[in-house]
Parts: sequence; C-alpha cells; structure tokens
Amino acid sequence: MKKQAIVRIGMLILTALLPIQVHAKPADPDLIRARTLIFGVDNVDQKTGEVDSSKVIVTWITNASYAASVKGRIVLLDTYVDRAETVPGRAPFVIEDLLSLRPEAIFLGHGHFDHADNAAWLAGNLGIPIYASAETCAAMQVDAQQLFAAGHSPVSQVDCRDVTSAGSTPGSEIVKITQLQGVACITAFRPTPRCCLHHRVPSSALDDGPRG
Repeated sequence: MKKQAIVRIGMLILTALLPIQVHAKPADPDLIRARTLIFGVDNVDQKTGEVDSSKVIVTWITNASYAASVKGRIVLLDTYVDRAETVPGRAPFVIEDLLSLRPEAIFLGHGHFDHADNAAWLAGNLGIPIYASAETCAAMQVDAQQLFAAGHSPVSQVDCRDVTSAGSTPGSEIVKITQLQGVACITAFRPTPRCCLHHRVPSSALDDGPRG
C-alpha cells in the first residue's frame, strides 16, 4: 500500500512538472487577409495576424485616409474611402476590410464626410475610441444613432473623445494623447480652421528603408 501511494504521489509530481501545452486560438483569417492587403505580406505574421513590431508602416487608403501600424499597434488616420465598394473593383479592398483590420483607435482631422465617413460605423462595431474635436464628436454621436436605428451598429453611442473643446481658439489647447503611449507620442491641437493631429514616432522605430 505504501509503495502504491508513493508511486501515485510521484506520478502527480511528475505531471505537475511537465510543460503544459497551450494551443493558441487561431487568428481570424479575415484579420490576416486584411492586414496583409493593407500592410504587405512581408510585414504580417500569417499565423497570428500581428504586424511587424520593429517597423512603422503607413499605408494610404484613399483621399486623406491612412492605416498605420506603429510598432505593431494599428490605428486609422481618417476613415473615408473613396468609391467604397462591397466587392473589390476599382480599388483592391472594400470598406469591410477596415473592420477586419481591427484597429485600436481612430484619429479624425475633422468631421467632413471626406475625412470622417465610416468612423462611427467602425467605432460602434469594433468598440474602439475616436479622437476628434468636440464638434466632430457631436457629429459622430448623430451618426451612431442613425446607424443603430438602421441596424448597422450594435450601439447607439460611440466612444468619441474630445481633443479640443467646442469653439476653442486655434492653438490655445495643446493636448497629449496617450493611446499609443510607449511607442509614439501624439500631440493634438486646433489650427486654423480645423483640428489636426500631429504624430511623432520615436526615431528608434524608424529605419533607413522605404516607407509604406
């Protein structure tokens, strides 16, 4: 009996010491496809969908809209897509690709349609913040309510964070945004006549190669 007990205890100890194999959940294939399309196959891990954390990659979408990977952190700079289509045609991507891209935040220069269109839809469906002026945030809430009523968004309000207060004097408010703290410093202010966002990435994150 004592020997059997010792054997059982030994087996328990051995089992506890064995490495535990954790099977990571495979990445969403739509995420991998969208990130590969936007940032290039050489920069995206085809198993996890993670973007190269040693680089800063900025890809022009259309008009004034860009997708950026700042050391692996994905954000959108404006969200308008010119001639948005539901299937690839005149452009190699569709508006749903921005959803599949899974950005963590949206930064809007101002609230005109050719900059801010799709922002409330993306933020509402992904649950991510929008950074914009108070006036633009007010417009985003109106968009969110309309999208919710039409069944295109699960929420009637979005997380839109005022960067500058309504009607503030240009240049009077200089705001530090911490969304990408640790990889990029973001300073926001209202110039004449619209609110813009200026981004400064640590020089160590940049290389001498071509920019995306």
